[in-house]
Amino acid sequence: MRADQEAFRDKLYTMDRGSLITVAMEYYVKYNELRLRSEANDRIAVDSHKQYAEMKDMCERLCAENAVLKAELEKERAKYTELNRNRFGRKTETLGSMTQSAGHTEPDPLDEEAPSQDADHEEASSGNGRPLLKYGMPKTAGTKARSRRHGGRRKLDESKLPVKEKYEFHPDVYDRLFGKGNWSFYSWDDHDTIERMPVQYYIKRIMTPVLSVGLEHVLVRPDDYEPFLAGSHLSASLVAELMYNKQGLALPYNRQADEYRRLGLSISKQTIIRNVNALALGLMPVYNHLISYIVNTEYNQCDETTAEVINDGRKPGSKSYMWVHITSEHYTGHPAVVFCFELTRCTDHLRHFYQDFIGYITCDAYISYQVLESESGGNITVSGCLMHCRRYFAIAFFMNDVSSMTDDEIQELPEMKVLMKIAEVYSVENTLKDMTAEDRLAVRIEKEKPLMDELFDYIEALDKDDNTYSYRLQKAITYALNQKEHLLRYLEDGNIPIDDGNTERSLKGYCTGRRNWLFYDTVDGAEASAIIYTMVETARLNGVDARMYLQYLLEKMSAHKNEEHSSEFLDTMMPWSDEFSEYETDKKKEAMVLMEDFFRKPEKPRTPRKKDRLPKDLPPDRPPDKEKLPLAV
Repeated sequence: MRADQEAFRDKLYTMDRGSLITVAMEYYVKYNELRLRSEANDRIAVDSHKQYAEMKDMCERLCAENAVLKAELEKERAKYTELNRNRFGRKTETLGSMTQSAGHTEPDPLDEEAPSQDADHEEASSGNGRPLLKYGMPKTAGTKARSRRHGGRRKLDESKLPVKEKYEFHPDVYDRLFGKGNWSFYSWDDHDTIERMPVQYYIKRIMTPVLSVGLEHVLVRPDDYEPFLAGSHLSASLVAELMYNKQGLALPYNRQADEYRRLGLSISKQTIIRNVNALALGLMPVYNHLISYIVNTEYNQCDETTAEVINDGRKPGSKSYMWVHITSEHYTGHPAVVFCFELTRCTDHLRHFYQDFIGYITCDAYISYQVLESESGGNITVSGCLMHCRRYFAIAFFMNDVSSMTDDEIQELPEMKVLMKIAEVYSVENTLKDMTAEDRLAVRIEKEKPLMDELFDYIEALDKDDNTYSYRLQKAITYALNQKEHLLRYLEDGNIPIDDGNTERSLKGYCTGRRNWLFYDTVDGAEASAIIYTMVETARLNGVDARMYLQYLLEKMSAHKNEEHSSEFLDTMMPWSDEFSEYETDKKKEAMVLMEDFFRKPEKPRTPRKKDRLPKDLPPDRPPDKEKLPLAV
């Protein structure tokens, strides 16, 4: 027993009965207080436990709701990222842009304009002073590097633009600045600037004779001249400009009409649309000839994008589609592209377009292409697009907040590992563009096949059902695994491109214009636009002036509109034909003749002779007094 308890017991033995009762009552009162307090605490504990259970249930519900909202937020972020990528283009897919938030920049082998880096420099500095860390990006020997800028101005190409010379020589000013007789002419220094002449339209008035024949004085016009458009003031050159401004420069017809009105030309939007659509549909024979040309090649690329027609007989907002078919980027002949407008995205268009085609089609993973392959009986083989596969992993990478990650942590991300492996493949592929198909295939088998096998071994090792992976990463893994057979098919033939980038580049102009003019009024307008886009983009692919090519087609097809067009005639309508080359040369000569007076070379000013430069009050052999001359400014 403790000493204090023994002392208390001894004290009780010494107390009388009354004192013991008093002490007992005191402890009884304290006991009751403690009992009441204990009961109150028990009630509080019960209530607290009940509240805890309710809060726990609420927390579990909120966690579940938070998980759902987080998944929805991730999807919305992915949509936002895709919208930005589609809006701003291919640059947003480079590794440098993906790691920019963390301060990391690296050249991307997929980007042909990525700047080259010196191998001797291991680190560079970002704008905030943080070193830019390396990821071990493979060298891209086949990519173009931005040349280092040097001082001086670039010489303008005089073969593209006419030159108007002007001499600036002012002896009186020089006498005032340096003193008369204190300067002499040394040489001419030239400086070139690009000047814009005001757009000048003119009226070309064709005068044809009207003859009075015979005693009856019958009025006859023997000349067989026919206007380009009967009952209209529009010419082939003006219509070609209207077409090119919309399909080539993404300028809607209403804006063009406003600009012509400012220049004093009253051409309404309705007049433009009516004549342009009619003339574009008149180019259908050339359009069909280009389709036959593309179908007869063995390697094609294909893609599609949305379009909207407000008066197509369907409910508002119904989607239509603009299909694009292009010769392979490795095709050694003349490149060509065809745009096709369709109200739907079904396989019927592909069946009709490729009914006589035998070869390879490079495209994305849209199911209609695989249906077409299965129905072709072995005539058509579909090849996948590695750029689309890469894009899925790039979007998944965007979902990560890399700003707080270290360099090692970023490298360990599955998205980054896949992107780096794909970058190694493109670093090799970019060196093969100028090779023959046989040599390209040999290098692909030797260098790219092991890289692709390593890539898919790593992707197959990833668990697409892992809950720690983002929704976008799971989608990217699924896409890659489902498309493995088609993505590896480019290793079978050196003429098959590794991706469908050539088609997307052809669609870029259309997608830019769509943001400006938004929709088509009628189906005829959409079909006419597809024809014009075909001519413009085909001309661009062949490096010719698209505006001049449209003018050539309008003039030639208008002159032969009532004739049956043979294959030989349609061959002369191609942008690579000798006939068009001669036409373009003649038109440029005519333009120079019209501007002959303006660009006539001026007479070189006569520099003063020595005796003319000396003051009259000084002998010819005495130099002027420098102390009396004004200071040079």
